[in-house]
Amino acid sequence: MDAIRFLRRSAAVVLGGLVLAGCHEALDVTNPAVIPESSLNDALLINTLMNSSVAQMTGVFADLSFYSGIMTDEALNATNDYRSGELSQRITDLNNADVGPYAELAQMRAVTDSIASRLKVLVKSPGSDVRLARAMALAGYGYLFYGEFMCEAPINKGPMLQDDSLYRIGLDRFKQAIAIATAGDTGTTKATADTILNLARIGTARTYLELRDMANASTFASAVTDPNFHYDLQYLNQTSPVNLTNSIWGHDNSGATLQFGVHPLMQNLNDPRVAYVVPPPGQNCPLGHNQLTQVCVPFAPLTFAGFIYPAAATSANWSASGGVIAANTNLHLADAIEAQYIVAEANGPSASTLAFVNTRRLYGKETPIGPGDDVMAALREEKRRDLFLHGNRLADLRRYKGSRYPGDAVGVGDFFPSGTHPNAGWGLYGSAVCYIITNAELNSNPNVAGYTPPNTRPPGYSP
Repeated sequence: MDAIRFLRRSAAVVLGGLVLAGCHEALDVTNPAVIPESSLNDALLINTLMNSSVAQMTGVFADLSFYSGIMTDEALNATNDYRSGELSQRITDLNNADVGPYAELAQMRAVTDSIASRLKVLVKSPGSDVRLARAMALAGYGYLFYGEFMCEAPINKGPMLQDDSLYRIGLDRFKQAIAIATAGDTGTTKATADTILNLARIGTARTYLELRDMANASTFASAVTDPNFHYDLQYLNQTSPVNLTNSIWGHDNSGATLQFGVHPLMQNLNDPRVAYVVPPPGQNCPLGHNQLTQVCVPFAPLTFAGFIYPAAATSANWSASGGVIAANTNLHLADAIEAQYIVAEANGPSASTLAFVNTRRLYGKETPIGPGDDVMAALREEKRRDLFLHGNRLADLRRYKGSRYPGDAVGVGDFFPSGTHPNAGWGLYGSAVCYIITNAELNSNPNVAGYTPPNTRPPGYSP
């Protein structure tokens, strides 16, 4: 993937739709396709490039919430494209590869990384410029998400890389971000540097958690000391450009179609963190776009800017509290609650972990547990509620299930949805736990020409 193609195509859109301080019309053109690559190596375009990196992450992140949700126990996909529906059945093969997230992930990784490398030579003080620190942090998240969602994936038409290799590249970007932000953490840039430090620390901790390096995961996550920290991606209240509106709204709340609903395994928790539109007594949630899937439309979860915590102790429907997901509902790319979960998982069933679990249970209007209960199982349950639709669930379930890392062949349990799918007539769930590359990558990259994904179809499945 070449980020220049994206920059040429989208520079004018970025300027019109997502603006950081000091950048408005530095690149005001009517045909971005004619911008020569050399023109991007201009210090006047530093903020424009930075905007492009933020816009790319913003446009993809909401979609990652969708793709994480539909392969796990968070959500159901009710689109009328049955190939897309197969992803919600945990089936991935080359027939449905092109409707998965690979193309978006690959472009996000390439754009954020390319821009970070360009800013290194454009800023006057690369060792302390907080704009470069932000770009490096976003590049780190690009590699982190690439590893979390993909079974394996290439970089720039290279060979397939496993997730651990992708994570380690991301670690390098995160650590550069931390070093640069630390040096810039003075004077007028201190507040921005502090924000970027926490953003990069959480990304670093999350990456170490995926690599099973619990000591470093705890160290970096513990450094996020502001309990109210969150780094928001900002969306617009408009229909164009589509990539700058919250795509979860487009799937379930725009009024055009119902494509995304809360999975039955997440329903009836009576927890304000997992709230959805409950139908009248005796009725079911409406059928979605495919006229097969019951779509219980979610309200804004905890990591969405529209979340509203209700005062009532219990309720069958939290709709009176508001919290509707809108086109301009912002999302937390990272926040303090995620850091606290990383610390708790890394530290294991300690007294502090038990105390944290009970704090979260009380927040969710649940009763506390005691030292004799399974603290780590309770931790996993609270995390799926607190980080509902945050895009973590797929990576979490992959980590719980176990992976190729030494000493971690079994994991703590397989919590992917299995057995009979909630949609009548669909039969059994498949066995996919990650997404695969597209046919376009397969056909254009000679280094992956022999790639054959594993068979994830359930017994007797025939589309």
